[in-house]
Amino acid sequence: MSPNSITIMAELRGKAQIETGKKQERIELGQDASIPRLLDVLEIRLNWPFREKFLDPVTGDLPKNVIILVNGLPVRGKIGSTLLKDGDRVVLFPHTACG
Repeated sequence: MSPNSITIMAELRGKAQIETGKKQERIELGQDASIPRLLDVLEIRLNWPFREKFLDPVTGDLPKNVIILVNGLPVRGKIGSTLLKDGDRVVLFPHTACG
């Protein structure tokens, strides 16, 4: 790990886990990393549409039918402003059932 990077543990649930065959993935990112950057890296590494599933294409917000937890706490709304820190654990639940 370089001195200007952080390591995140991404845990995949639901369809993301089933379709990628991965339960978790250790990701190294730059110090100013946000959730959208994490989604970009995961999408490239695991060849699964993370941005499409976790970002509203118009607003860039988190859609209501998905859940992202950072260290056990839910992330809401504008996820681009949520910066990640070294050692964070990010859990991604795509397309949860509503209603």
